Amino acid sequence: MNYEQILALYHKVKNIISYFNKITFNKLNQTIQDEVNKTSNISFKDWYDSIPTKLLEDLGESDNPADLEYQYSIPFFHLSDNNWAKAILSKEKYKREISNFGRRYSTKITKLSNNLVFVLKHSDLYNLTRDQREDLNVTLDYIQQNIKFINWAESQIKRWDTVDQDINISIESLKKHRNLFEDYFTVTKSDSLLNQIENDCKAWLKKAKLQSIKNIQDNIKEIWNELKEETIKKDIQIQDNLNIQRIFNELPSNSKAVLQKFDNIETLANSSKDQLINDYRLSSEEAKNLIDKAQTTLNEIKRSAYPKLNQDNLSDKELQLLALLKVNEEYPLERDKEVGDLINEINNLMDLLSKLQNLAINRYEANLLEKQDYLLWLRFENKIYFEYAWC
Repeated sequence: MNYEQILALYHKVKNIISYFNKITFNKLNQTIQDEVNKTSNISFKDWYDSIPTKLLEDLGESDNPADLEYQYSIPFFHLSDNNWAKAILSKEKYKREISNFGRRYSTKITKLSNNLVFVLKHSDLYNLTRDQREDLNVTLDYIQQNIKFINWAESQIKRWDTVDQDINISIESLKKHRNLFEDYFTVTKSDSLLNQIENDCKAWLKKAKLQSIKNIQDNIKEIWNELKEETIKKDIQIQDNLNIQRIFNELPSNSKAVLQKFDNIETLANSSKDQLINDYRLSSEEAKNLIDKAQTTLNEIKRSAYPKLNQDNLSDKELQLLALLKVNEEYPLERDKEVGDLINEINNLMDLLSKLQNLAINRYEANLLEKQDYLLWLRFENKIYFEYAWC
């Protein structure tokens, strides 16, 4: 080998050493970035274009897709183009190969570098001693034996910056590297459109129910029952209650005396026979008769209780009841049908949301579904958007 050949080999080995001192994957990293960006943009555009324009306009997103893009979780397991996966998995494969290469050949490469430096320093054969010439010949022989290795190592470095087109990208292989892929793609557990639709549905449903004739009638019943309870509470009081005094007038005087010890009939009706016997020295029969009478009276008061409204002194609750009764009386039948139809539409939309969430709560989770379930999730999502847009 002449000097120029030795020098060329030296530069090759030097480049090999430099590569291992700073492994960059410059070309491969750029390929990965390009492929990820391309597939991400296509995925987002396809999704964005599938959303009804009316929905985007209603939510103020029609002119600013970027506002949604950063919240769009890329479903990378279901992309049509998997070149990005080949590039990423190639890089991971090459990392292992490079590590193994370094452990196996680092000593050899260092020795070759030292030998080549030695040959270059002693290229003037006329000034060498006999021993130096012998060492030089041995060194040249070693270099000659490893020329193929140097060229092979150089070709490996070039290969490590390209995509391995034969790498396994089966769905099983991809799912093993889920965490790795999430470092390259936009992944988020926030689905702003679906969240907005769900929140709107809940608000609409609440508002619609408030406007329904059923809600008005339920409120009337609730207030009427509250007023009835107030009436009962007043009517079961014993003191200064002539009705109760009259009802218990037929009982023995000692039983009537015990009656005056209680504030209201309900407390007396809930007393035990032993309590009346021990505390008030009633006989067993007297205690039983008193409690039975109290219970019968309490039941009758509750059954017949009927709030009496004094138009000259109406409480806030009574005024609210009268207002609701007026609204109920004047409520248009067509409005009740409109409200009912709206409630049905909202409930149907909520049902679709529930079916979608049963499969996956958001797009991030949907990415992990099997293909058939993922396609079903997409159908539910698309139907939700259209139902919402025209709700």
